[in-house]
Amino acid sequence: MLEAPLPWTEELARYLFVWSAMLAAAVSVGRSDQFTIPLLADALGPRGRHALDLLAVGLGLSFALVMLWKGWA
Repeated sequence: MLEAPLPWTEELARYLFVWSAMLAAAVSVGRSDQFTIPLLADALGPRGRHALDLLAVGLGLSFALVMLWKGWA
């Protein structure tokens, strides 16, 4: 019995790992607590930090739009 492990356990573990990673990402985004390296943001002033935030939001929005566009096709 121990020589033949159950075939579905590895697949279940993989799906649960991906699910937990997505759940952790959703919680992190909901709390606005993403992992950042603030080296560049700390060197900028308040206006530069605001511009950097706008750039990040613009890049994220453009990525989402490209994914929707290509996914629709």
